[in-house]
Amino acid sequence: MMITGDIERNNALADLSEEDLKFTLERKKKMYETMPADVSKSINVKALYDLLEIYKLKETMLHAALRCDPLHEGVGATNAESFRTKSRVRRTLGVLRKVARNVLHPYDDYTLSDNVAKEDMWESHLIFQKATATYADYTNVILQRLSEIHKTLTRLCQFMETIIFTRLDAETILRISGYVESCRLMTDEVQGTLRMLSGFST
Repeated sequence: MMITGDIERNNALADLSEEDLKFTLERKKKMYETMPADVSKSINVKALYDLLEIYKLKETMLHAALRCDPLHEGVGATNAESFRTKSRVRRTLGVLRKVARNVLHPYDDYTLSDNVAKEDMWESHLIFQKATATYADYTNVILQRLSEIHKTLTRLCQFMETIIFTRLDAETILRISGYVESCRLMTDEVQGTLRMLSGFST
């Protein structure tokens, strides 16, 4: 991901990306709404809107990452607060790993599909055994895994619109609605946990 310790830069990128997302959603919806009748009757139009929702959710996760504070270390947190935060991060990584299995698709490389089988990259990461681990360390692990998930979803969106119009892969088209729910779960989890790690009110 394009995230650095420069929060102003990250926020500026998030602003630009949010504007681009708004433009893309409006353009795509207008295109779908004005399709010739013979085209709309011959394809799965709902799948197009589901794919657009996936696009929105994956970008929302990116925006949450860009708006977090990757350098916030949680200095001054009580032992109880640190324990709760550590537990929340482990839960989030566990949720992401399990749900990410549901968004694997045949148009991706094998990075995410290989990594979801490795708990030590997620909820069993060695960072949780490190007594001196900071909030920033936890954030870094989440951002690494989120980068892989975002890449997988980006490839899905890149390929699937054409596939829906050409009706070349009925099996994957039918799975798109399931991808939407998985993306919603991941987005909710990521937004809340990154805000907590950044010291923002949740």
